[in-house]
Amino acid sequence: MKRTKLLVSLMMCVMCLSFLIVGVWAAAVSVNFNLNAGLKYYPEGVYVELSGQVYRGSSADNLTALTYDPRFTLSPTTNYDNSTGEPSGNFPIESWEIGAIPFIPTEKVVKIEVTITNHSDFTIAGIPDISIDKQLITEITGITVTDNSTDLFSIESNTNVVYELILEVTSTTAINSSLSVSFDFANASVNYDYFTIDENNQITGLTQTYLDESPEVLVIPAYTQDGLNSLSIATGTPTDITFPNISTNTNILIFQEGFTNLSARVFSSNNIKSIVIPASLTRIGGYNSWAALEKAYFTIVEGWSTNYPPVTSTAEILSNPYTAASCLKSVSVYGMRKS
Repeated sequence: MKRTKLLVSLMMCVMCLSFLIVGVWAAAVSVNFNLNAGLKYYPEGVYVELSGQVYRGSSADNLTALTYDPRFTLSPTTNYDNSTGEPSGNFPIESWEIGAIPFIPTEKVVKIEVTITNHSDFTIAGIPDISIDKQLITEITGITVTDNSTDLFSIESNTNVVYELILEVTSTTAINSSLSVSFDFANASVNYDYFTIDENNQITGLTQTYLDESPEVLVIPAYTQDGLNSLSIATGTPTDITFPNISTNTNILIFQEGFTNLSARVFSSNNIKSIVIPASLTRIGGYNSWAALEKAYFTIVEGWSTNYPPVTSTAEILSNPYTAASCLKSVSVYGMRKS
């Protein structure tokens, strides 16, 4: 399982995890943890079940579930009523208030594990958002945070994904900061009615249906609707880009796994704030403008380089969604490729 170093992700929280990291190491650093949906509601038709467990150990590969107190375990909880056998309703999930999780000198690693089960009729995406004292997580020192956020961008119907957030204390000095995590769950299924596709299996534009619905998430399909042929996006021209009409409501762009080549002059968007790059994508063409981009999630972070000048983009840069977004914006004229 690939882990990505985290900073922050996105809007419309439907569940929150918050931590208060306090204390001096000699007295044992502790974390106050809270998973709380508050009064936030899920988008229409999104039905999820959450369960969780807290672990602690000497390393990420040597962890033991904390079972001596029931507060470290989240029993299955949902945002819907299933008393009739069919999901209905849309309710905020009750808080999981764990309280203090003590770190000790021989066990400096804590893992918060949340199993997300999708009971919706469609694929959903869970977009994570992490901040520290309402600022970027890079502001904190003395603790390392890693997770597997890219596993959450495509959770198919009736399947589950285990989200793992790992905290490792690396300092002996006092830590006194509030760490919070939230998720935006959204419909992440492909809607072919959003795209015009020609006889050569090229996506040539966006339809009026897309403009009318103005989805928050736009998923670019990798294959034709029958699944028999691969799709690509037609290259634009210096005066006419392929997607000139991205809705102001669309700020999350997901390329479906299997999509291999993003052509030149496709996007010129002041709205897209987050982009998901699948493992299959090997080229990002030039003259794609990402003016508002804040976060870029690369499923594979190794092997990327800019087209000009030929500078290799380090895995560390692309592992961080904020620095990855800055890298993508800085090479927007020349594009990137993966070896």
